[in-house]
Amino acid sequence: MINPIYLKEETVRKLQSHYYQDPAFRSVTMAQFFTEKAMETILNEVMAAEFTDDQIATMYRRQISQTPKSIDTLIQSEEFINLLRQICGRQVEIIATRMYRYGHRDYKIISDDQESASYDIIIDLTPDWDDELGGFVAYTDGEGNFYRLGTTFGSVTLVESRDHHDYVKYVNHYANELKRYFIIINAK
Repeated sequence: MINPIYLKEETVRKLQSHYYQDPAFRSVTMAQFFTEKAMETILNEVMAAEFTDDQIATMYRRQISQTPKSIDTLIQSEEFINLLRQICGRQVEIIATRMYRYGHRDYKIISDDQESASYDIIIDLTPDWDDELGGFVAYTDGEGNFYRLGTTFGSVTLVESRDHHDYVKYVNHYANELKRYFIIINAK
């Protein structure tokens, strides 16, 4: 399920180096994280999922669904947990997994009431998305510093989120009927 390149020792060392490069905001994005077959399975499950409205006007507007079985299997796998542990140098325990869909007028604002996970793992499942439409994930440290994630279709991004708050940029009218899909995993 995981692209074999990410299981190589040399690759893991490069990921660790990148993750620790900026002590103010530790993160690393792994492009083409899944094998082609796994990505096809995941995408089929995402497109078949039933989403329901999830809205608190002062905090967020989006749609939410159950996480696909293929993702649940992945995040419980020893390979995945071990890779995360190797990158961040700590034991990682998954505490919550959610799948979101964002379309025109959807957003998530910064909130002090956010869950206090130590790590966020963001899986981008949106083919052909233009960030000019909004809908991208970003973090702030509360001191005026913002960190926009450069996610791409099929990527997995690991973020040390303990001292940061995330938000999803408002999806503007240029999105029309296009939808943005994310799976966000919180871990400690």
